[in-house]
Amino acid sequence: MSGPMTNTAKILMVLLAISVAALAGFMLGRHGRGDVYEQRRLGVMQTIARQAGPGQMLLVGDSIVEMQALPPLCGLTAINAGISGARSTDLVDFAESAIALTRPSKIVFAVGVNDLRHGTGLDAWTARTTELIGLWPGKPIIVGITPLKDRDRTTAERMNDVLRHLAKARGGVFVTGLTSQETFDGVHPSPAGAKAWQARIDGACGGV
Repeated sequence: MSGPMTNTAKILMVLLAISVAALAGFMLGRHGRGDVYEQRRLGVMQTIARQAGPGQMLLVGDSIVEMQALPPLCGLTAINAGISGARSTDLVDFAESAIALTRPSKIVFAVGVNDLRHGTGLDAWTARTTELIGLWPGKPIIVGITPLKDRDRTTAERMNDVLRHLAKARGGVFVTGLTSQETFDGVHPSPAGAKAWQARIDGACGGV
């Protein structure tokens, strides 16, 4: 015969509920926070564009972009549209909104490392990256992918070949990504690496 729920049973039920919620959050990953986080980022970018005026530079990418304190590039205010952990497919809708809100005159795409890390198929990645870069009607600056230490460098080279082709097809410029020596963890830029990365983008401005 069942009686009133004991304190121990209540505690176990609460712990179970917390565990289920935590598992759901883990499975959702970036997408679980995506809408709220990305809307906040878009709001910040819109404010910067209002202060600086339209026609600035927008940098779309993953944590390699988001983690940088960007100086002016190409003589323009650099608007950081990086989303940590993002793959190409994650950035299409976000980038479309960012472009509409900020109305940049120049744009940088720096994405692909997370696709490499998670083993996104080359054909699927190429299709989504082509769609992403196609959001911009002008000439883009496209940054190459940094090979990961524990991944097949051949795959990274093939991905960079795709990016070079996209840059050429759009009349833009391909820029070499970070070297391992320019990172502090094999992926993200060290202080010196960030300066070198930014300098390469600045140097590409004349081509777009």
